[in-house]
Formats: sequence, structure tokens, C-alpha cells
Amino acid sequence: MPALFRRRTLAAASVLLASALSAGGAATAADLGAAPDLAAPASSFRILDEIRARLLGTAIFEDDTSVGIGAEVLSSALPLDSGNSLVDFVFGPRLHAGLASPLGADPLYGYAGFTWTLPVTDSLFVEVSLGGALNTGGDTGPLGCAATFREAAAVGWSLDEHWRILAGIEHLSHADLCGDDNPGLTAVSASVGYRF
Repeated sequence: MPALFRRRTLAAASVLLASALSAGGAATAADLGAAPDLAAPASSFRILDEIRARLLGTAIFEDDTSVGIGAEVLSSALPLDSGNSLVDFVFGPRLHAGLASPLGADPLYGYAGFTWTLPVTDSLFVEVSLGGALNTGGDTGPLGCAATFREAAAVGWSLDEHWRILAGIEHLSHADLCGDDNPGLTAVSASVGYRF
């Protein structure tokens, strides 16, 4: 009796493992396509979908310029399934968070927000990001406020199902919410990303 029970248990575990692997393989293939889906199904949502290394050229208006480095992580698209691909795209962006550090200048800043990725061809895509940032300069630092808004745009190219390169521009400012002194910070960037 125990031997028969072990054989049946092993057979059932094998069937479950094969089912899980085939379902996981299908989801992975869908997730790793060259061009991101506008409306990814809920089953494919991943909090860590992509990681990027960034090189930045920053300029605080009429004050200081610097080269910087940064890193960014992105999720897959938020899982919406309204039946309308435009609605799913608008209300289902990717989440992002990152850190940027000008070399030899201030301020260091961290940021988070939403990224909309729009495929143009199988390899070419554009991105728009909106969110907020916190910087080490504080209210008396070069940005005039510790908290700012951050807007960014980029054009990217998928080299294969994992690797991509991007060229972009971003801007940080407090929109006069911390007073009249609002120098802002603008950076151009070159990024290399890896999608898992």
C-alpha cells in the first residue's frame, strides 16, 4: 500500500509540475516579447520587469552642469482588462523607481512614478514618465525644494527580447510650490535596460 501511494503521489506531482512549467513558459514568452504589450494580462504582472543603468548629463539652469550616473527599475504594465486597449494603456502604466547621482555636484535624487511605453515597431518604442522626486539639497539646495515633480521622455530600441537601449530627457522642478526660486534641473540620459 505505501509503495502504491508513493507512485500515485509522484505521478500527481509530475502532472502538476508539467502543468506549472508549461503555463510559466507561456507567460514568460508573452512577457519577453520585443515590444511591450499595451495591456498585459493580470497573470503576467511582475513588480520587477526591467532594470536599467543610466548615464546622465545634468544642468541646473544658469548654475551648474555635471555628468551623473543612475539606476532604475520598472514593473510590467499594471494589470487592467477593461476590453478597451486604449483605456488599459492609459490607466495601466508601468511603475518605476530610480536613483540618480551627479558626479562632483549636488543634488542626489531618488524618484518614482508611472511610465507609459508605446511600441512604434517591433523594436522601436517611446516612453513618457510622470512622477515625483526627493533630493538631498533640501529647501535651500540648488533645486529650491526637497520635493519636486519629475517628467521624462525617451526613445528606445529593443536589441532582442532582453536587452534595450534608450536616449531620453528628464526635468525636475517644484512648479513654484516652494517659492519663486525654481531653477529646475534638466538631464539628458543614455540607458541600457535588461528585461527579465
